[in-house]
Amino acid sequence: MPLVQLGIPLPALSFFDDYRSEVLPASLLQAQRDYFGAHCYQLLSNPGFALHTNWTEGRRITSNAYSA
Repeated sequence: MPLVQLGIPLPALSFFDDYRSEVLPASLLQAQRDYFGAHCYQLLSNPGFALHTNWTEGRRITSNAYSA
């Protein structure tokens, strides 16, 4: 049985798969950029239209805004 079917990670094969893909799943990266810097993001279903979500519901996101 090939290693891929066993779920064994193969970094070189993963890199090749990503390299030849037309569309990569970067949704987590885009969400993080939007949360920390209000960079906006685009949906694949609506390209060219920038969206921004108020992730903190009006709260500040600086490190001194939350008390642990």
